[in-house]
Amino acid sequence: MSTTAKRVNISTLTEKTDNMTINNWNVNFVYKAKQGEVVKDVSVTANLIKTQSEGGTMNGYLNYNRSGSNTTVNFSNAEYDEVLVAAINLEVVAIVTLQAKV
Repeated sequence: MSTTAKRVNISTLTEKTDNMTINNWNVNFVYKAKQGEVVKDVSVTANLIKTQSEGGTMNGYLNYNRSGSNTTVNFSNAEYDEVLVAAINLEVVAIVTLQAKV
């Protein structure tokens, strides 16, 4: 079966991934936007490099999501780290404002 209709790309979604280390946390940032549009959503995951727990070793995890003006932060196997969250907030603001368009 043949068709004369052509598929046309109407938008391009660009995804960027950044990483850094903050206070023994490996932090990964993922953000995307359609070409020429501003970044609105940023997802961040982080894992704590082997913290010592009572009688063993465990890994701590963080999930941070910003969608528009809403932000959620969840820690697993680790206590809330105010310095880490503040550093991530600064990076997210930089991503959203300084890299306004991807």
